Amino acid sequence: IQPKITQINVLYSEDNHGMAYALTLGDGSFILIDGGNNWEPQHIHLWDVLNEINERPDGKIIIRAWMVTHAHADHTRTLTEFAKTYGAQCELDYLVYNCIAGLSDSFPADLREYMQYFGGNPQVISAHAGQRIALQDSVVEIISTHEDFYPTEITDYNDTSMIFRVHLGGQTAMFVGDAQVLAGNTA
Repeated sequence: IQPKITQINVLYSEDNHGMAYALTLGDGSFILIDGGNNWEPQHIHLWDVLNEINERPDGKIIIRAWMVTHAHADHTRTLTEFAKTYGAQCELDYLVYNCIAGLSDSFPADLREYMQYFGGNPQVISAHAGQRIALQDSVVEIISTHEDFYPTEITDYNDTSMIFRVHLGGQTAMFVGDAQVLAGNTA
């Protein structure tokens, strides 16, 4: 299977933002990045897209990692609704994130509680700058997290975005979430 990146249309409305990507690995499994908000039925849309682009001969939806750039609702709500609705119908290996709890009340305090809904035995990776995570024929390289700013006070929650690079199929793509000036300069 040819590795590829699919940008998933986020069902935008006035207050619905975010981003969603599905990276198809050589065995047909996926790395998902964020997912968008869920004011609209984005979790249903994500499920439909994954089934449409799925090239695995067995038809299984296998998510090697679900990467969460930061914990704003427009990046996490699809994950939480997807887990409850479709988690038992697919497998998830890892949830990868490094989020500050308590800075915003617009997201679940702990995304780990949603791992119970997925098939398989999902593990949580608290990502840190410099870490490299091998997933099938890809490598995810964590470039920076909010920890890199310490002791600088974070005044824009978007600056808590985890910045990472994915090496896949001889190509490299960088994902920055909603990183602002502090995160961009630090990275």
